[in-house]
Amino acid sequence: MPGRECHIDAKSIKLDGKMVAGLPGNVPVVLNDRDVELCAELDDGSLLIVDLDSTFNSDDDYFPHDMLLTVTITLVPGDINQDGVVDLLDVCSFRCSTKGRKVSS
Repeated sequence: MPGRECHIDAKSIKLDGKMVAGLPGNVPVVLNDRDVELCAELDDGSLLIVDLDSTFNSDDDYFPHDMLLTVTITLVPGDINQDGVVDLLDVCSFRCSTKGRKVSS
């Protein structure tokens, strides 16, 4: 069935329990992975857990290969280390990155 799409906006994405690193922020990225478990921390803090099974089984979720699945990692302003929260680690990262340089306010 052409035209089937699923788009997920999330703070973070894991496939089979492993964080998917290196995704650009605020840019939709196509996920071609199938037969893995996708765990997404949504923007409201809730979790979405989906089995991306490519073989139909009435007991499981079904995501065929021809279904377009995109994810967008939403960035939080000020979250320099991109862990989904603005905290002391971000302040330290900012200070270390600007050490010895003048920063205008």
